[in-house]
Amino acid sequence: MDARGARFNGKVRFAGARLGGDLNLQSAQHDHPDACAIDFSGAEIRGSAHLRSGFSCRGVLDYRHATITGQLRLDRAAITSPHSSSGMVIALDWAGIAGGVEATEPVVVDGVINLVGTRVGGVFRIRDGQLTGRGGRAINAVAASFGAGFRLEGGSRLSGAVRVATCTISGDVVLDGVEGTSFDLSNSTVSGLVSICNGKLMSQGGDALRIATSEVSGDLKLAGLELAGDGCEPEDGGDAGKSSVDLLVATAHLSDTTIRGRLHAGTGFRCSGEVRLVNLVVPHVTFHGAVLEAPGELVISASNLTVDTVVLSKISADGGVVLASSEIRHVLRITEAAVTGGARRMDLEEVGSFSLDLTGTTVGRQLNMAESSFADKVILADAVIGQDVRLDDAQLGGRSGCALDAVRLKASVVRLLPAEMPGGAIRLANAQVGLLVDRAAAWPREHEVDLAGFSYERLTAEVTLPERLSWLELATPQFVPGPYEQLANCLTAAGDKDGARTVRLAAVRRSYREPGMRDTRSVRRRVRYALRRGWGFLQDSVLGYGYRPSRAVVLFVLLWGLGGAAFALGSGPCLLTGVPELGPCAVKADEHPAWDPFLYALDLLIPLLDLGHEKAWDVIGPSKAVMWVLMVSGWVLATAIIAAASRTLRRN
Repeated sequence: MDARGARFNGKVRFAGARLGGDLNLQSAQHDHPDACAIDFSGAEIRGSAHLRSGFSCRGVLDYRHATITGQLRLDRAAITSPHSSSGMVIALDWAGIAGGVEATEPVVVDGVINLVGTRVGGVFRIRDGQLTGRGGRAINAVAASFGAGFRLEGGSRLSGAVRVATCTISGDVVLDGVEGTSFDLSNSTVSGLVSICNGKLMSQGGDALRIATSEVSGDLKLAGLELAGDGCEPEDGGDAGKSSVDLLVATAHLSDTTIRGRLHAGTGFRCSGEVRLVNLVVPHVTFHGAVLEAPGELVISASNLTVDTVVLSKISADGGVVLASSEIRHVLRITEAAVTGGARRMDLEEVGSFSLDLTGTTVGRQLNMAESSFADKVILADAVIGQDVRLDDAQLGGRSGCALDAVRLKASVVRLLPAEMPGGAIRLANAQVGLLVDRAAAWPREHEVDLAGFSYERLTAEVTLPERLSWLELATPQFVPGPYEQLANCLTAAGDKDGARTVRLAAVRRSYREPGMRDTRSVRRRVRYALRRGWGFLQDSVLGYGYRPSRAVVLFVLLWGLGGAAFALGSGPCLLTGVPELGPCAVKADEHPAWDPFLYALDLLIPLLDLGHEKAWDVIGPSKAVMWVLMVSGWVLATAIIAAASRTLRRN
């Protein structure tokens, strides 16, 4: 049928018609506004339908249930004045168009293009189109199929949403340079790639980009795309400091989708609002150089993510990033990133405000956060890292009071080498680390350091032992022996037995210095504390609580030598028999060994050993005082040695 240049007024009805060739309406003009202008419903066109080259229609084109064996061409067409109630201007519902729908030259469509149940054998392509939707939608494709892809190209402008839901698409989905409100590819299957690049989607009522519960066989490319929506804004009266993690609205919603290629949202990708990747399955995710903004909210929510590699290098994020309970088989790279904001999760209020949340996430190889800046808390609680955690030259601001929460973290290596001292607490309670690489400036001086139950096998040599002891004292405001014993065991395993003894000595000294019972309201406790301090001082002075045994040897030899000399110079002679005898008088005149001042002093110093001299002689005068000094010193030495030995046995 050839009606080129024709002029029509009113409704033209071809419902159920059979055309043996092309339908040519080039340059035709039809005027029947707000109602059905051309009715081809149920028609069969054995060829192509050419509505192109100046074709103009003010009214609805109805091709529902029609069959077109060729193409539907809309090049340089203008179709306006949609149905007043439905907003529809092109109805292709349940139609079969074997050759595809194409407008490779500028087309103007004022109203909704409806493709419910449509079967498009070729490509659906609109290039450089001007689509003004109605009721918030410009293209509505539901349960449709596309045999060679779906493409909006050449900087097309859309004032309504593009919905391609529950569709089957063989080929690629491409939106190149498109500006519109939103794009919905939910519950669909795409055999090729999905490329939405160099465009802008600005949604005022929900998701700007939604690819949820879908399957994409190729890559998902979002390079150069700008997204903005109201998913990051709280409802009236809501709390602006809490994330919308439990709400249904997100600016980019990619949850519950399987992507067999890569998700690439690199340099040029900008999103004002939340990017939701919950339950996403994809080999590789990159947001390298992306700009993400959602002040006080989440910029990325990727809980239960399954992926090989995640790259967030050089991102600029004003908001929180969540990758919790995810499985990352190889590498998570967040290098040279700037996460200046923080967020609170409504589902986990107790977590508080954070910049990065990796709670319960497993990373098969490396977690690299080198040279990144985090204004708020970094959470690694219950995370499992196969190889190393790198914080080289990172900045941990700790705006909410905690800089790093890594309780129960498991990692082969932790490189805690921030560019400057963290601005909040460091919590490593019950964490398990093979090698801890750190430096003295890595630990905050004015905030909490929690090392309760923290275990490590090796330490870097960059931190000196006095700095380590200062580290432990900072980490245990109330003394607990566990962190000290962990450090001592680590030094012992490294072959530094002297260092291990120094650590254990410092621990025992603190245990006596801080017994935990200095209650000034109780006289009994004050007395007990004073006695304990005194006994501790005595043990420390005598033999360093058993860790400085040379002190006991030196003190023993010194007491023995001085005592023996004092007895040699100050005892005797004995005048009881009338004849001066060397040494003091014997207790039993006929039963005593030969006087030996040094054996006598030795017998006094060793309380549990009887050499037969202590009870044989009766010293008087100043020698009596020397005798008591040696006896008391001997018992003190023996008690201190026994206490040190029992402490060693308990530790072993």
